Amino acid sequence: RTQLANTAVDRMPAARRETVAELVRYGETDLLGHRAERPGTLADRQEAV
Repeated sequence: RTQLANTAVDRMPAARRETVAELVRYGETDLLGHRAERPGTLADRQEAV
């Protein structure tokens, strides 16, 4: 997703401000982190947070 966002911003210089604002709005609602199911040690550490 990062590459897509960078490409959108770079290829639309006339609409850069609007594009960045839209990406920020999307980022506020999207699940940006995913929990691991394995290995167990990582899942255990994530569960503790």
